This record gives sequence, C-alpha cells and structure tokens, in this order.
Amino acid sequence: MKDIINRNIKRDLLCTVAESDLLIHAKAAAERRHDIAVEKDKEAKRVKAHKEAVLELEAKVAHLDMIVRTGKEPREVVCFEQFVNGVVELVREDTGEVVETRQATARDRQTDAMVIGLLDRAAEMKGDRRS
Repeated sequence: MKDIINRNIKRDLLCTVAESDLLIHAKAAAERRHDIAVEKDKEAKRVKAHKEAVLELEAKVAHLDMIVRTGKEPREVVCFEQFVNGVVELVREDTGEVVETRQATARDRQTDAMVIGLLDRAAEMKGDRRS
C-alpha cells in the first residue's frame, strides 16, 4: 500500500467537457468575438476622429503661416460692379481698387442701358440735359 503524504492538492488539469457545456462555451466565445469587433470599431472611429482633428489643426496652422508669410489675410470686403466700355469691373468699396474684370453679358448691357435711360428721364424732369 502507498502512503499518502499530502491531501487536498489542487491543480488545473484538462478534463473532458460535456456536450451541453461545449454549447455554453461556444456561445460565450461568439459573444466575446462580437465584443472584440465592437471595440475595434470604436477604436477605428476614435482614430479617424483624431486624424480629422489633426488635419483641421494643420489647416489652421497653414492658414496662419500664410498670413505671417505674406502679411495679408482673406477677409470679406464689400464690392460693387460697374459697367465700363463693355466690361464689368468688380470694385472694392473701401479702396476703389478694381479686383476683377469680365466681359459684359447682354444682360449687363441691358441693365446699363436702363440705368442711363432712367438718368436721362430724371434729368429731363428737372429741366437738365445729361451730356
């Protein structure tokens, strides 16, 4: 007979699993795989948002660099169009500088003719003649 030296020793050893337990473990593994996919998707969205934030900041820095380099920045300026010898000029209201020119369209010419006609009629009513 063999003598027992120590009792109640516990070890993790491989044991055969019942079919019903295999199904429980398979379902749990599928749920964990789904959880992993969800976490990876969340991480991908965080990475994308981070990249977009960095790109936005880089665009702002590039804009500021351009201002510092040129000493000028784009600003909204009130302008008006004027008809001059078959050309329409876009003129800054603050400085009077012509910033753009284009060939007049038929509509531009018609509008100019209407304005001249109105000015002529107004002058006639006042007793003056436009020259």
